[in-house]
Amino acid sequence: IANNNGVVISGTITDGSEPLQGVKVEFTGGYGFAETNSNGYYSKSVNFGYTGTATPKKDGFTFDPINTSYENLTENTISDYIGSISLLNISGNIVDQDNNPMENVSLNFSNGGGSVLTSVNGNYSINVPYGYIGIATPEKEGYTFDPGFIEYTEITVNYPNQDYKGNNNGVIISGTITDGSIPISGVTIDFGGEGTAETNSNGFYSKSVDFGFTGTATPEKSGYTFDPVSTVYNNLNESITTNYVATVGSLIISGEVTSIDGPMSDLIIKIGNGFTTTDQLGNYTYDVDYGFTGNIVPQSELYNFIPEQ
Repeated sequence: IANNNGVVISGTITDGSEPLQGVKVEFTGGYGFAETNSNGYYSKSVNFGYTGTATPKKDGFTFDPINTSYENLTENTISDYIGSISLLNISGNIVDQDNNPMENVSLNFSNGGGSVLTSVNGNYSINVPYGYIGIATPEKEGYTFDPGFIEYTEITVNYPNQDYKGNNNGVIISGTITDGSIPISGVTIDFGGEGTAETNSNGFYSKSVDFGFTGTATPEKSGYTFDPVSTVYNNLNESITTNYVATVGSLIISGEVTSIDGPMSDLIIKIGNGFTTTDQLGNYTYDVDYGFTGNIVPQSELYNFIPEQ
């Protein structure tokens, strides 16, 4: 009776420096498997003359070489392997509150997962190690996100469609409009595509605009000019106060005073609380503020006028 003395296939499996425990090296031909110990070492006894293939396997790892083939093995042999942890992909898209793609949002993955910026289309993609545990947090100045973070626990598959929505926190443009001392109500401040604001009875206005607002604000009210005429904002990233001084516009009241004898010169004309005098041709002019309310009354003890005022 002949007994096959057998041969031994053994080796060490590491990640290049540290031993890998729990790697199963499967042998074809009905020999089952050998498993590495805490030192990364495995050993398997096979028949003398063994022909077959050994393949190392461990979830989350690839190996170099992928496997080892043996043909008519007649002596003990050592077959080492280097294992590399597999990478899995996490990807998604980020849009703003109006569903517009958000570029340059930073996705930060804790626990050594790295970071990635969104593209012009709002897309991002990053590879993390098999079994990754960590938290992904989107960040962009002036924005909060929903969800605020996504937590991953020992992932074993790819994670697509990890989407977020950014909400612009906004900044406030506010201020007061006066004539230098008295508040001016009812002034409309036009912010272009961001809409308008209007001063209240205290001359105060306030407008919320998007963080990073770029545009022009222009105060408007009939009969008034403003200093400054408008204010230009470029990439506004904090709330700001902008005041204006309003100057009421002037209008001209003019006319002619005549009698049956012709033009009446040097005639005093009372206009509101002021006065003017007709010239040699009976003409008069007087500047009043926009919105003037009052009476125009020619002054004479010798004449009656039509109209009286």
